Amino acid sequence: MFKKIMSKINPSNETLKETLLDPEFDTDKALSLINSSKIDINYSDQDDNNFLILTLQNKRYRAACWLIEHGIDTDINFDDVPL
Repeated sequence: MFKKIMSKINPSNETLKETLLDPEFDTDKALSLINSSKIDINYSDQDDNNFLILTLQNKRYRAACWLIEHGIDTDINFDDVPL
């Protein structure tokens, strides 16, 4: 519960990741997170996976399209990415 409260007060890249991977993807929530916080839409995790790669790997195509529409960097080398 504490984590949920903190994510509303101080959203993080993890909060956006959870929103993007949610089967009930909420575009308004995602847009709110990007517009109102320090979240970098082009963030990459320790494995060099960005939000676009994570959404594609998890078959969240609606979220992937949303990311592209909202300016995520699509210049990605997918050679080493298992999709």
